Amino acid sequence: MEEAKKNMYAFSTTTYTGFQCTVSEETSEKFKGLPGVLWVLPDSYIDVKNKDYGGDKYVNGEIIPCTYPTYQPKPKQRNGSKNESRKYVRRRDGPPAERRRAGGETSQAGSASA
Repeated sequence: MEEAKKNMYAFSTTTYTGFQCTVSEETSEKFKGLPGVLWVLPDSYIDVKNKDYGGDKYVNGEIIPCTYPTYQPKPKQRNGSKNESRKYVRRRDGPPAERRRAGGETSQAGSASA
């Protein structure tokens, strides 16, 4: 276990608790069966070249938390829902708004008058 402590390079402290270390396969097998150990994964599971699995780094005995992307809800629109303008509003008095004139008269376009 001391060998593993000396060779730790990353920790996980947010989603689950775990650590990464460089040890022999024989030493890694000793972790299996210890209380609280759910699994032991080989380095092939991570980015071996950079020793990066996306978790917190462990440098010189200090855990350096990584920044995880977080969900940021979009602010609500001030004018109601985005479908507000698409709602059908039944008008009971007079013709539709686009046919009304400024003086309150209705448009005569398209009507036959003699």
